[in-house]
Amino acid sequence: MVMKKFGIISSIILLPILSCFTASAADTSGLPSSVGDTTITMSADTACVGITVANTIYTNRWTDDATASEISYEEEVNAIYGTTRYVKKLDTDTENAPNLDVDTNLAFVADPAGGRLVSSEEVGLQVVTNSSDGPSETPSSHDLSSLCPWQQDPDPGPVDEIPVSNEAAAMGSDMNVSIVQASTAATVGTTGSERSVSYAIDAAGPQATGGYGVGTIGAEMKVEVQKDADNDGWKPSDPVYVGPENPTTEQLSDPNNYKVPETPTSPSSAQYQQYQDSLTSSGVWTFSKAMEYISENH
Repeated sequence: MVMKKFGIISSIILLPILSCFTASAADTSGLPSSVGDTTITMSADTACVGITVANTIYTNRWTDDATASEISYEEEVNAIYGTTRYVKKLDTDTENAPNLDVDTNLAFVADPAGGRLVSSEEVGLQVVTNSSDGPSETPSSHDLSSLCPWQQDPDPGPVDEIPVSNEAAAMGSDMNVSIVQASTAATVGTTGSERSVSYAIDAAGPQATGGYGVGTIGAEMKVEVQKDADNDGWKPSDPVYVGPENPTTEQLSDPNNYKVPETPTSPSSAQYQQYQDSLTSSGVWTFSKAMEYISENH
């Protein structure tokens, strides 16, 4: 049985060295959005014999001083023809850590005639920082791919002495089971002196059915970090004539009729990290995995 490809994990790790877009940014302080404090709180508890469907999608994307950050969370549960107990608590806070805190407990036993629970849960954090100043564009509030520190808008101006960086961490789990009793915990924090993402899953089966889960279960983690020791900027290129049309010899020799455009320069890479792991069990099992990413702000 093939595990479902994680949506957040496959989309949030989108900043390899060769992928660059146009925008500009400054240092990241580790603080959340300056547009104000908002909170979302949700709790759910259901016991059902039959069909249970649950879905949660959360995205918090913001820019401050042209640093672009994103917190993503997604869960989908489809329990068909069985007995389901689903308990969930979700809290989000744009100002205070943890900025995302989710706890879920899920139990399922399929009907003797057949049934299935298919679920996925994914959480991720992405921060993109660069050091150019005087931008002509700002990062899109809808898509972090509008920002890349390795290709700058060639708008001449002073350059902040701040190294650029990309950070992306994503983790989650998938289940396709006939029997399970599982608990998961997902947290993201961007407030204070560090950024962090954590995810843990413990799964087995109800004691009434032997204490083992049955089916296929997996958990995965991906991290990609790129940091640089110097800042980016601009350098002069060949002069371009901008004077009157059909110039005279005197106009062609006049330096005031020429513009020296600026071209972007990219920083040199000081550190590149990539980490990925996955664990899958299929058959009869107990399953446990804990994952965490922490980045200190400097």
